Amino acid sequence: MRKKQQQDKTESERAASKSSSFFTMGKLNFLMLGCLLVASAIMVLLRVENMPSMEHHPYSMPIRANDPGSSSFLQLEVRRQPVALDATKPVPPHSIPNSSTPIHLVISAFRDGPRCARTLGFALMKARNPDRIFFEVMQALNLTVGDISCESEFKKNQLKEFCKKRPDMASCEKSVLQRFKVWTIPLDHGMGPAHQRGLLNQERTFDSSDAMCITTDSHMDFLPGWDNVTSQEWLKANNEFGVLAVYPFAMAENQTTAYADNYVDLCGYTIENGVPRGKQGSFQNRKEGAKPYFTMNWAAGFSFHRCHADSNVPVDVNLKWVFTGEEFDRAVRLWTHGYDIYLPQVTTVYHDYGNAHQDFWQFGDAQQREKDQENSRKRLSALFRIPELAHESGEATFAKEEQDFGRFGLGQQRTLEQFVEWSHFDMGSKKWRSHLSSKNLTAVDEHSKGYDISFCNELKYVPVKDMKALWASAFNGDPHYIHAIPPVTVL
Repeated sequence: MRKKQQQDKTESERAASKSSSFFTMGKLNFLMLGCLLVASAIMVLLRVENMPSMEHHPYSMPIRANDPGSSSFLQLEVRRQPVALDATKPVPPHSIPNSSTPIHLVISAFRDGPRCARTLGFALMKARNPDRIFFEVMQALNLTVGDISCESEFKKNQLKEFCKKRPDMASCEKSVLQRFKVWTIPLDHGMGPAHQRGLLNQERTFDSSDAMCITTDSHMDFLPGWDNVTSQEWLKANNEFGVLAVYPFAMAENQTTAYADNYVDLCGYTIENGVPRGKQGSFQNRKEGAKPYFTMNWAAGFSFHRCHADSNVPVDVNLKWVFTGEEFDRAVRLWTHGYDIYLPQVTTVYHDYGNAHQDFWQFGDAQQREKDQENSRKRLSALFRIPELAHESGEATFAKEEQDFGRFGLGQQRTLEQFVEWSHFDMGSKKWRSHLSSKNLTAVDEHSKGYDISFCNELKYVPVKDMKALWASAFNGDPHYIHAIPPVTVL
């Protein structure tokens, strides 16, 4: 009996010893974890302390607001957390672009190989962080008649010029070409800029909610550090669904300094052959600390936005043989889907307006081209309910047509009526002029005093119908958010 009691006592002491050892190790592990956390916090504080200028977003870590073109532009990683949105204000960016955020340069070219290659070269060589630039090009050409391929010209000249300055030229070329996509179509398939941009839009993939896209022409130049400067300008709008758009300045020898204190005011429309067309932009002096402001105009020459804008509001591939009308179509569709267009206060892209030509009109069957062009006019007429544009009337006709638009129709976040009231633009139609009058609003067009610089500068944000749905649309196609979109509440 005594022997059993001694055994029990020994087992009890062993168990107590194990428990004590486990508890001691637990305390040590806890202390070690605490030390690691403190050390990490000190490192973060040291990094943040060295930042000269700070900005804070409601659900991201502090970011560095550096000078334009700085190589350390917005370096900190983003930490996504639940966020409360104000229904009366735009949705702030869900993440902050940094020096590695992908920027996709989207270009449609028609028999413009040499200038297209030059554009790609300028974009690559003048980017502050060229390794994050992706190229997506659709070119229409015919090699048998001597057309020069944008892709071949770029590989032969601009790419080699860029990479010969790198330590490993072969690795550099391989890296750039991995980010280069080009689609080539026959000349008679390029049925106008809107149609060709629509074809390109269909071929592209959208798998990142953070990526930025810039749509521009195939004959452009860029401001040194354009990728950082443009991203910073976009951030000033503080709008996840913000779109920077404007007609670029002309290319010039001294372009960087000549336009340093100017910006282009693009506000309002005129009517060309019954179709709305953006008015000519005007040079304005930029004020110190100026931020992008709202405009009703989208511009094909320069558009910078999250890539989800091209996924949620794709270019209408059905607008064949259309030149005038594409920009208005894009502007209204973006706006009704919940996107807001802004005029940037800094020019980062320059346009080669020399040797302007529209060769696409020369190709394709003439009878079919005329038929397609008439169908495009009817399509625009139905979308915007402009009877005069299609030489027909009747809301029943429009209602039937609208059922066929699919992804290329108006959005559900704002109405066409709201756009007319917000912009004071009657689209050259008695119908919409009467609508404005019924709201005690005056139409502003080329027949009156026209839009002046103060009009767009004073435009206010129009709340969307469903901010939660708008928020969710920013993550469409992103594999990181297939099962869980970041939570949000609307105040």
